[in-house]
Amino acid sequence: MATLTPTIRVVDADGQPVTGDAANLSLTVITDGVAAAYSGDITEVDDGEYSVVVTQAGTLQSVSGVSSTSGAIVVPARWQNAKAVGAVTITSGGTNLVDGDLQIEVPRGDSYNLVVEAEDDAGDAIDLSCYDDFTFTVKPRSARSDDDDANAAFQVAGSVSGAGNNVLTFAITPTHTEACDLEVWYDCDIEAANTARTLVRTVAVGRYMTTLDVTRGASS
Repeated sequence: MATLTPTIRVVDADGQPVTGDAANLSLTVITDGVAAAYSGDITEVDDGEYSVVVTQAGTLQSVSGVSSTSGAIVVPARWQNAKAVGAVTITSGGTNLVDGDLQIEVPRGDSYNLVVEAEDDAGDAIDLSCYDDFTFTVKPRSARSDDDDANAAFQVAGSVSGAGNNVLTFAITPTHTEACDLEVWYDCDIEAANTARTLVRTVAVGRYMTTLDVTRGASS
């Protein structure tokens, strides 16, 4: 598994970001129920948002902790890792694999990040820097044989990052999760290409479904 760089938030009692707090944080990485004190770098990447470097391999992981700053609250980061086709690691709370295919189920109206780490069979990063167009596509199964994506339910452009140029991130919004019929399986794939499309690589394939809502109302 490649190195991950999740972010945690530090806020005050009113939910406002606490800045300049990296040196005051004591963090713990929990991997599949095993806790380990964090001793790596902590970098403030935005107001109150701090990135850390997680090297432990596992399925269910989180980063939590405390701040020595009075009134500061650390909001943990939690995620799930799973192996995908072609030795690709998919990281997302709502993502798993069934019979080797990517399967994504999300409640309507939710938003989340789909993060894909490309690795070879030896666990080394697959360098994707030769590509500049990364797309997550969801389309009806009736459109499976289409030559283009004109009938896609939605498409999301992604970005590449990571020391090995192998981490793809797609921001899925409520507009996307509301674009599909409820409880219906759609085809999905993740593709890397260059602008001229002389280089194209399918990173992962599978299926996608929008499920019934857990909640839809505002609190009163």
